[in-house]
Amino acid sequence: MVVVCWAQSQRLQRTAVLSGALFLPAWGARGVRVAAARPPHAPPAPPGAALLPLPAAPPAVLALPPLHTACPSCVWRRMTCVRATGAELDSYLVVCRGAPAMVQALALDAAHAGWEPLVPATRVARPTAADVDLAAGWLYYCDVHRYEISRQRLDGSEHEVFLSEDVDNCEGIAIDPIGRNVYWTDDTLGRVSVARLGDATRRRVLVHEPHYNPRAIALDPPNGVMYWSVWASAVTARGRIETANMDGSRRRTLLDSDLHWPNGLAYHQDTDTLYWCDTYLNKIERLRLRADGRHERELVARDEPAAPLRKPYGLALYEGAVVWSEHGTGSVRRLRDGRVTQLAALAPPLYDIRLVSRTAAIVYECVLRDAGGNLCAHENGGCEELCLAVSGGHVCACAGERALAADGRACVPRAPGTPHEPRAPRCPPGQFHCKRGYHLIVIPGIYWVVR
Repeated sequence: MVVVCWAQSQRLQRTAVLSGALFLPAWGARGVRVAAARPPHAPPAPPGAALLPLPAAPPAVLALPPLHTACPSCVWRRMTCVRATGAELDSYLVVCRGAPAMVQALALDAAHAGWEPLVPATRVARPTAADVDLAAGWLYYCDVHRYEISRQRLDGSEHEVFLSEDVDNCEGIAIDPIGRNVYWTDDTLGRVSVARLGDATRRRVLVHEPHYNPRAIALDPPNGVMYWSVWASAVTARGRIETANMDGSRRRTLLDSDLHWPNGLAYHQDTDTLYWCDTYLNKIERLRLRADGRHERELVARDEPAAPLRKPYGLALYEGAVVWSEHGTGSVRRLRDGRVTQLAALAPPLYDIRLVSRTAAIVYECVLRDAGGNLCAHENGGCEELCLAVSGGHVCACAGERALAADGRACVPRAPGTPHEPRAPRCPPGQFHCKRGYHLIVIPGIYWVVR
């Protein structure tokens, strides 16, 4: 076998060979290139292409050139220079893409255009949301077509399914780097859940309702608060934005007017401001949070001929700018000082985006440590299983089948007759529930999977 690397191979997907010809679909160019298929010892390939033997087990990186030099080799599936471990970009954007399906990183400044802070995650069918655990070096992402949450090392060296049982349509995910937990929403099961980063079996449902469509989620660990959006549906006519402590307590609605498909939640710690976009109404807004509850809602941008805003889906904040992805156009745009510029033009559809900043993470942890807040950062807050931040402190919690002991820290089996964590919806007669979040209709001689 041979593999072709060219300058556009980062847009290469699903090659095919027919009658001695190699067909190379280029997603960015929306076309197919054809080259003669030659064995490795054949004469040189046409200009712009090179034939290389395919390794038996493709490494994440075939060569790591010195910084700021030409790239002599290629990353598996992608032709791009990769920076050595320890020399990563300080800030970058994680983008979830639908065609080709992958989670990749984009540089935020022109000086580093084309640099790859992480190896793209390509073992995915439809990634909708992602976040990065910098401390452990993992990229977490939701895959709604495989009904699972997966994770991959930032250097691509490891990949594994993190959660698959009772995961259906995961549309939002957020890492709590202090408490070492991951939070996610499930649009189909109507849930907001949490799990321990180091042990996925320690998971708990925090919010659950029927006919409920939670989507994006954002965290404020120093204050023990989480925010999530809820989309309008055939059952609920209006969208809304809700908030609660990070253990699910003190749940309340922040906004429920002039919202339809609110998405892309991003919380700005310094100004205590929540940003979001509305995929249906084509606008970006923010809410300045006030302790007295008199929050100030402001319009940031709307769709206009001079500055199009078409189906914004993901949103991030970077150095005073608002960055968003557009589901239908494949554009990643930035608004700064009233001026809109395009950061990237990718093949649609695009889903959520997430800003990753190493400096911000270090400063964030130092300030939090010095202030003595969020005790979950110290020996898991003394909790046996889950340590969850709340306003003014933290609480211990246990996985769904266990309950807190009298000391408020240890976990014990639930007593008979006590309420259990909500399970996936029961199936009607003639069907049974699969662990991966969907139902199986049983017809004699036929199995039919439905969501």
